[in-house]
Amino acid sequence: MTYLLKRLGHQELGSITTESPRPSRGRYLMMPKSNEFLSSLPHLSQTVLNDYRILTIIPLYKDRFERNYCTFVYNNDKYHGGGNGGQPRDEYRIYLNRALEGDTYYFEANDILVLKPHVLITNVDGVEESETVYFSYLEKNRSSRLYQYLDECITNYPIRGGYGVLEDEIEEVERAIHNILHPTADNRDQNMEEFNENTAIDVSSRITTRSNNSGRSIEDLFNNQTMFRNFVQVAYRGRCAITNQVIRSGNFHNLQAAHIHPRSHNGLYTPNNGILMNRDMHWAFDVGCFTINEDYTIQVHPEVESEYLHSFNGRQIFIPETDFFRPSPPNLEYHRDNIFGGFLERGRIM
Repeated sequence: MTYLLKRLGHQELGSITTESPRPSRGRYLMMPKSNEFLSSLPHLSQTVLNDYRILTIIPLYKDRFERNYCTFVYNNDKYHGGGNGGQPRDEYRIYLNRALEGDTYYFEANDILVLKPHVLITNVDGVEESETVYFSYLEKNRSSRLYQYLDECITNYPIRGGYGVLEDEIEEVERAIHNILHPTADNRDQNMEEFNENTAIDVSSRITTRSNNSGRSIEDLFNNQTMFRNFVQVAYRGRCAITNQVIRSGNFHNLQAAHIHPRSHNGLYTPNNGILMNRDMHWAFDVGCFTINEDYTIQVHPEVESEYLHSFNGRQIFIPETDFFRPSPPNLEYHRDNIFGGFLERGRIM
């Protein structure tokens, strides 16, 4: 097993001081240009201007399982004509999402962050998939045995800058991972998976900006059902786009992220290919009982034998505020041309 170690730096965290308690710039983690270190992170290309990927980070210092998304960026304008008047850059950064820290600036200079790559098998809406996540363990106690051990590993690492790579098992980290993946009966409720909406809003803003300044398409970034579901839930504010309702009990609800251009037809995981629907509407949409027009109005097939579904005919769905989340016209057109009315081929099923 591999652990990536990073001693947090004052400048990286925005140069916070007693006199200036708020960061003077965005907070990030500088990554070393070391093959040993970078081999545990997604590959970023030197030939793509400011190439980037999305990292799924699961904090181990919170009391629940919570996915957070951060952008991992290779600022490489040194190889693409310089820095537009500034110093050309050739550096890797992980930009921190505020959701990782909550409402405070929890990370402090000289804290040691441990990142543990882990292949997680998840089952989302009946689909089993694997995804690479990064568990993050934060050691803040300078006098602890673990801090001193990690600090020694970083000091002895040949790459300067507060880095380290450790192959030996870190018992505290593995125990924390086990506890968050296998909660006991006493803490099962608080350990149920949560998704912080702010993380998707923050990352979507970064993606929109960066996609205009690099050769990396948004389609490259979204590659699993879990990420797709989380971003679609944020886009529709946790309510069915058709009925504007939700049945909820704690962290359980009756909503699903429906693909407009189906995955079985090579549709993508991008948020603009998704609409949040309750389970019944999701089924009806998938079999073509209704579709959505260019103006986002609902069109129910005339052969559907359901007064309830026909009551939504002509209504407009909830429309996300930003283009990043809004259903794309090509995806809607594909559903109208290829899925709408498909239930007729299966026989009169309603």
